[in-house]
Amino acid sequence: MILLLLSPSAAAESPDILKEGERAFMRGDFAKAIEQWESAPDFYKKSNDHLNQADTLVYLRVYLSEAYRASGYDAKAAELLDSADKSASGDLKTKIAALLLLYQGDTLSNQKDEQGALGAYMESAKLSENKYPEICAKALLHAAGIHHRAGRNAETRSLLEKTIAKTRLLEQSHDKAYLLISAGELSEISEYDLFQEARKIAESIGDLRAVSHALGHIARLYEKEKRYEESLSLTRQAVFAAQQADAPESLYRWLWQSGRLLTILGDRDGAISSYRLAIQNLESIRQDMASGCQRGMCLSFRDIVGPLYFEMADILLQRSASSKDSHQIQQDLKEARSVIEQLKTVELQDYFQDECVALHSKGSSIDKLHTLHAAAIYPILLPNRTEVLVSFPDGLKQFTVSLKNDELTELIRSFRAKLEQPESRFIRYAQRLYDLLLRPLESELDSRKIDTLIFVPDGALRTIPMAALHDGRRFLIEKYAVATTPGLTLTDPKPLERQGLHMLLNGLTESVQGFSSLPNVSYELQEVHRLYESRVLRDKDFTISGVEQAFRTMPYSIVHIASHGQFDKNPKNTFLLTYNSKLTMDKLEQLIRIGKFRKDPVELLTLSACQTASGDDRAALGLAGVAVKAGARSALATLWFIDDASTSRLITDFYRKIRDSGLSKAKALQQAQIGIIKDPNLEHPAYWAPFLLIGNWM
Repeated sequence: MILLLLSPSAAAESPDILKEGERAFMRGDFAKAIEQWESAPDFYKKSNDHLNQADTLVYLRVYLSEAYRASGYDAKAAELLDSADKSASGDLKTKIAALLLLYQGDTLSNQKDEQGALGAYMESAKLSENKYPEICAKALLHAAGIHHRAGRNAETRSLLEKTIAKTRLLEQSHDKAYLLISAGELSEISEYDLFQEARKIAESIGDLRAVSHALGHIARLYEKEKRYEESLSLTRQAVFAAQQADAPESLYRWLWQSGRLLTILGDRDGAISSYRLAIQNLESIRQDMASGCQRGMCLSFRDIVGPLYFEMADILLQRSASSKDSHQIQQDLKEARSVIEQLKTVELQDYFQDECVALHSKGSSIDKLHTLHAAAIYPILLPNRTEVLVSFPDGLKQFTVSLKNDELTELIRSFRAKLEQPESRFIRYAQRLYDLLLRPLESELDSRKIDTLIFVPDGALRTIPMAALHDGRRFLIEKYAVATTPGLTLTDPKPLERQGLHMLLNGLTESVQGFSSLPNVSYELQEVHRLYESRVLRDKDFTISGVEQAFRTMPYSIVHIASHGQFDKNPKNTFLLTYNSKLTMDKLEQLIRIGKFRKDPVELLTLSACQTASGDDRAALGLAGVAVKAGARSALATLWFIDDASTSRLITDFYRKIRDSGLSKAKALQQAQIGIIKDPNLEHPAYWAPFLLIGNWM
């Protein structure tokens, strides 16, 4: 590659910087290649070979760009490639143009612009067809991937044939091995042969990463053919190769595969050990994977590795259900819950694109909640059933719901749709969900005099208010105070300090930025202001700069925002409306944390007019995590918006009960909701159920 550009004298004197970098790149050690190539310019600046120096430095930028891109640093790769393009000429400029089109295709594909991506890939393949087979092969492969995802089999096969032909023109290298592996993943005919060919190439150049990938994929084929013992043997070889290569991105996959195979073969304990190791290794690369998802390389971190966590929880729950050893049962239940808790924490970090989001909250001793007459209800949604774990004084209890996840999700979706329509008939859905999720717990809850339920929902359960479930006589909220939290370790339960509460009231009544007016907000702000010492920012005063100035003046305990809010599956589209702009969650966090010198965080963040799209589990995740993200101990927020006086009435009653009765926040909300239910004109859940208390319920 690069060495061919040098004059004989420069090549002879060239250290091993370029050679070592090239060898590292060929075997897939991109970090080493970057290290070597970034030090090469110093050598050439000291060289007298000015004729070759300029071209060589341009080439260095091109290959550094490829190494950075392979390492996941797309922005740096694009910067280097743009710099090289400005200095290049002739064939080199053609190569850079082909690479830029390839990268453009990847960007468009991540943005779901399939036609635009296909156009860029095919143009890249055309430019590079004659002189740059490695770029051509990559472009054709990526185009084949788009056709494969769309189910266009004939187009996929045609492009794969061209990809493989171009790939076989390449010298033995990391790129060649991985192109064959990737082609094998898309092929339904010659996949075994492609994986074996890639394995031989990888072994010949000592590329243990590629060896691991090839072995793991061959093992997967054996698993599909139910050749489980052979598959396990090859998977263990793939694990060993990944360990030798120090490749955690491969290692966790094959440990996961080992766990699945050991489960099939009946070695439950061995499977659990493999799953544990898989998750441990995944943790070391989790941040890189999550940032890849944030750049659009996948839908979410959960899409890629969520099944690993659920499979491990599943086998632990199977073992606990069949065990007679009470100590082992408790250990398995706690570990199963802990595994899903890990996923929930990462999922929240992934949603808000903030690694520090989980550090904003102090973990709680949730298993001691019996002293507070509260029970934590932790549903784990598995493909063939739902397991409900409940914290009681004598430990965790396990209840099994024998309903497939897709059937439960369909029921939940129907319930949510009915809840938002004040005239709808929702009761059969409310009762069915109560019978499935709460009826089996009734005797345990009653015998322990539980009065508060803390739900840690997952999946579709995040999109519904559990308070609206119905036992045939009463709503759940009429029996228990109800709160929710995105995760047990993301909750900091402490009693509300009622002395010296200061409130910041914010709201919009006028129509701004294309959003409708909110006439009931005027009454809401007025009534709450009467109850608490507060500062009011209304309409034109409710701006980001106004809120910032308020926080710099006073450490507020309660922040109330009565304005349009939208929680979307894409956090970039999540916002609260101010008079002249949109307040993002990142900015809200910055504003609330202005007073970092304060000893205590904001006790309560209230969002009385926000909404999430029906059926959007990821948007509901954002709503559930709003308190954690903003740095507040708890949040009161709505799943959907009801522009009705009942909203202001409920909010005012909630604040009054907190001030006057000494009730916990959960019980104050319960009493306020019951007050609405007792009004015959407002008893439908559409009016009172969207309010969720999130986080610290005390």
